[in-house]
Amino acid sequence: MTPPPLRKATLFGAFWMLTQKLGVQASTLIVFVILARMLDARDFGLMAMANVIILFLSVLAAQGLTSAIIQRQDLEKAHLDTAFWLNLMVGSDMCLITIATAPWLAKLYQEPDVAILIWALSGNIVLESLVSVQNSILQRRLEFRRIAMRKLLAELIAGATGITLAYSGFGVWSLVVRATLSLFIQMLVFWWVTDWRPRLAFSMQHAKDIFGYGINVLGVNVLNFCSRQLDDLLVGIFLGATVLGQYSIAKRLVLTAVDLIRGGIGSVA
Repeated sequence: MTPPPLRKATLFGAFWMLTQKLGVQASTLIVFVILARMLDARDFGLMAMANVIILFLSVLAAQGLTSAIIQRQDLEKAHLDTAFWLNLMVGSDMCLITIATAPWLAKLYQEPDVAILIWALSGNIVLESLVSVQNSILQRRLEFRRIAMRKLLAELIAGATGITLAYSGFGVWSLVVRATLSLFIQMLVFWWVTDWRPRLAFSMQHAKDIFGYGINVLGVNVLNFCSRQLDDLLVGIFLGATVLGQYSIAKRLVLTAVDLIRGGIGSVA
């Protein structure tokens, strides 16, 4: 039987993860609807074209190490140090690969503007690498209240900034700034609320410990990405930015409801 303190922490964690999902998804949906009224469908299509590449490389950069840190019972400081530097190293490599291949990807879409957007968003891969271990530590401690409040704060500030830029006529760049600013604020806040700091240490043995579990999670994450994002890639290639923008707006509304239902309980589990 589950011990009462752990059961209480689990229920409390589920409550705050659902609160985070509800708050973040509600605020995101409101911002998304407002931006959809202010921007053209083509703007959303260009953003979706660039974002599908960034999201895929972010999945590869994460390597499933977040889940490995959360589930491991005998977690040592060396595991955290190794995971941080491994994430940062791979994330930086993925960022450079994105920058180098952006012109080719834009040619694949037949949209020259996509290359500039990919360059602008490529730094997001590094930002996610910088915050992944801190986020894992808080999840491992079941401190979902902190996660919920910080992510909600980031979404509100980034959403307000995106709306302001859209109103000022920045078009698709309001979406780019909103996405990057949200990650940047999360990085600052998570580093502020966690007491762990990476040491200049790397252990191959500890890397094998966490990578052995993480590689399996990575495979699942890649399959999940393909099931949810491959359609965006194909629509963008064959039907163009405007149609993809209309499709992504409708798809976002459906996925918001799905993520809200399953997200909180899944994270706690």
